[in-house]
Amino acid sequence: MSHLLTELLGRTEEALARREDDAALTLLLEAWKECRAEPVIALIQRLSDHLATGLPFFEVPVRWVLEEVRRHPTDLPRALGWLRERAASLSRCAFSTDLDRLRRWWPADPRIIPLLLTLVRLPGAETPGELKMLCSLFMYVGAPYDVEPLRELKARLPSTQGEEVERFDLVIRLGARWVPPVLDAETLARCDALKEVIEERVERARLDAATREALFARVYEAPEDDSARQVLADQLLEQGDPLGEFIMLQYAKAPDEERIARLLVANRERWQAPLGPYVERGYTRFERGFPVAVRPIKGDHFPKSFPKPEPGWNTVEELNWNPEHHSDGNDVAQWGRMLRHPALRRVTSLLNVPGELVSLLSANSSVRRLELKSSFESGLSDALTALPHLTWLTIPHASTDLFIRCAHSRLASQLEYFKASGEDGFWRLEVTRGAEVPIRATVTGPRAREFAPVLLAAARFSSQGLRIEFRDGAEEQGGAPLREALAAYARVIRE
Repeated sequence: MSHLLTELLGRTEEALARREDDAALTLLLEAWKECRAEPVIALIQRLSDHLATGLPFFEVPVRWVLEEVRRHPTDLPRALGWLRERAASLSRCAFSTDLDRLRRWWPADPRIIPLLLTLVRLPGAETPGELKMLCSLFMYVGAPYDVEPLRELKARLPSTQGEEVERFDLVIRLGARWVPPVLDAETLARCDALKEVIEERVERARLDAATREALFARVYEAPEDDSARQVLADQLLEQGDPLGEFIMLQYAKAPDEERIARLLVANRERWQAPLGPYVERGYTRFERGFPVAVRPIKGDHFPKSFPKPEPGWNTVEELNWNPEHHSDGNDVAQWGRMLRHPALRRVTSLLNVPGELVSLLSANSSVRRLELKSSFESGLSDALTALPHLTWLTIPHASTDLFIRCAHSRLASQLEYFKASGEDGFWRLEVTRGAEVPIRATVTGPRAREFAPVLLAAARFSSQGLRIEFRDGAEEQGGAPLREALAAYARVIRE
């Protein structure tokens, strides 16, 4: 066998010893590219199934195909699981679009073959579109694969499908002519040793599954309960699961940040996997071992069927939208539905969100902090007033009418912090309840007179004191309306 194969199997053994199982799976997939031997394929399948156990299945988001999104080795078994479930429910092969997406998203991988062998047995596999895509996938992944189910399908093919039958014949011949590589004794011994390690890990996980599941459920049911997380950490440490170490490190009074960073590099995607494919990778923040803040994907990249959020969302408290994403109706509608789901009831901070989303939040929403990136919503003030726990609010490009409506609502006594800016940016105002000078403002240029009603309304939050900066002669140009607004404050500090 090649030196590279020997090296890859050796590095796999080292990764397993370090409990870096995701890295071990990646190395085994590299070994498969070097040598498509059955023992290597068996190791890949066994370790992959083990790592994906308990993770939710998902439909591959369109965005993952259109954009460069970092792949994780456990993504594929979860996507394949979703396709298998669909195949079982449909009892028919109607997957040409899904298979095309799979081919464009994921590199050749032996784990795809079992799904293809399932699909060729289903009614509908003989139709031209399905047959063409199945041929493409078999040729894309390559041998080895069992040719008997393919021969059975060929017997069902109508003689009129000349070109596709010829192509399917080629797939059968390629599989039938496959000659498995012969592994030397040393390589076989390495494969046997790896199999033993993986099987031991699988068996330990099987024995501990009920306890582990119960401990995770305790965390999700009461995310604020530190004792539940620490008991889970002890159990995971005993199993050699790196998540146990990660939880304990994040609880430490003087955490080893370098070690935390290394653990995140190796495990971040798998630890955020319980959230499904609905968050941007690389942006999840963890606290006390679990996701607490995430960046949502755009709603138009959601799967066709509305996803049911998994229990893992129970630890998430903050959603921070990508400021570069321009929201549309579908984006708002999808996340509005997500945020009304009980699994997201502990989300208390929404950052960079479109104003249209606010009206879709439920009346019992837990949101306390809301930072909008747009305010173009006719019913926004009513929607804000309906949020019972809101204490922190930021509104950019606010109209005078919107600000006044907020000031004349219960928000005037409810908000601890409020920051707003005018539609053209000619004024900014900040309210900090409890500060020595609660109101801070800046106004620029000849439109200061338009700012006067805003400043007067702001006194409803607090008239104790105002610190204001006038730019480009704004105070003189504000005239009597501005002087009236300034008179509403017990103390005015000009900067």
